[in-house]
Amino acid sequence: VRPADVKWEAIVLHTTAGGSDIETLGRWFGGENQRQGMPGSTHYGVGRDGRIAQFVPLDQQPIAHGQESASLAKLVKDNGALNANAWAIGIEHLDANHPGDWTDVQVEASAQLAAWLWETEIAPHAERTGATLDRDHILQHKDLAPISRPRCASRSEPQMQAYIARVWEWLTPAQLPEPAPAPIDWQA
Repeated sequence: VRPADVKWEAIVLHTTAGGSDIETLGRWFGGENQRQGMPGSTHYGVGRDGRIAQFVPLDQQPIAHGQESASLAKLVKDNGALNANAWAIGIEHLDANHPGDWTDVQVEASAQLAAWLWETEIAPHAERTGATLDRDHILQHKDLAPISRPRCASRSEPQMQAYIARVWEWLTPAQLPEPAPAPIDWQA
């Protein structure tokens, strides 16, 4: 259960070790992972075709951002013993088993989603949390778990800077429309 007094202050990007469509990811997070003894899920997923699905409601804490003492991430240090699942929203990206290989439409959909999440969930509490739209607050899972997840999300630093710049561009309009998650039949 997510502590009521903790506010979202970051977004963590993840990548799958395979898979190419959002339906497969939905089935995985919808129970297949638990059947294989690997529970957990990010809040959202973005398919290679740019479709978005939500897996965990934003009022709940995901089981996604394993972190390690070897992490050098500023927010891990700032938050001490508090697990990153309590303060970071997660977005999973399907990579079709090519680490770091995201499609252009996938990057665009993810950046729009991140901008909307920033505007609606993080920015309203930034005065309290100190959140700023930068590399300390847009993380990759490998920033939290450099030993066990060294390739998650497999984005280079120039790619991360370009992603953050695109999120900033999406924030330029006065009001962002909520990205519509695709209706996914997870039972199929």
